[in-house]
Amino acid sequence: MKDYVIAMGNFESVKSSNESTGIISRVGEDVTHLQPGNKVICLERGYYDTFLRSPVQKCLKLENDADLVEMATVGIACGTAIYALDYLAHLEVNETVLIQAATGGLGLAAIQYAECVGAEIYATVGTQQKKDYLICFKDEILKQARCRGIDVVLSTISGPGFHESLKCLAPCGRLIDVGRGNVLDKGNMGLNAFDRSISFFSFDLNFVLEEKLRIAERQESQTLFQV
Repeated sequence: MKDYVIAMGNFESVKSSNESTGIISRVGEDVTHLQPGNKVICLERGYYDTFLRSPVQKCLKLENDADLVEMATVGIACGTAIYALDYLAHLEVNETVLIQAATGGLGLAAIQYAECVGAEIYATVGTQQKKDYLICFKDEILKQARCRGIDVVLSTISGPGFHESLKCLAPCGRLIDVGRGNVLDKGNMGLNAFDRSISFFSFDLNFVLEEKLRIAERQESQTLFQV
């Protein structure tokens, strides 16, 4: 899915073909949990090659009956959801989380992870609709969150909607920007937003994987990739 967004010019990146599925043909002598014939999701850049060599940390074994076509677009979405909500936000049971674009691949993966954790989930759908909802109904979100605010916001929007997301945060809340529009557009964010000890994160999973291969092995991802 990210490859499609890059190809359409909606995401600034020179790196495409970042997720794929396939069947293992060979493994290194130190690899014990994967073997030839296994179906896998791979988060290594392949540039649309037929054969791909990848570090084992970037491969995740699938069930034998997994549909490789269906699973080819979930790697980045699920990996992003796990890195955002687990590694960065440390989402905990009974915390509130606002997930934007909840009907997309990333949104659905984030909802599944939040359900596994036991968090209280709020969601918005549709690009313009989610912006309008945050701008016009921020007070309603805060009311439903018992006026305290949202503990974690998984944000995919930029502009006014992004700043309204900040206003929805509870004290010590965490906002994770995965849309990257604000960063790529060199947007501004007033430091007064941090007077409630909130945290802000923005990342690109492919860059993170290049720097920290070990995160691709997180056991929690297994529950998201199973079919």
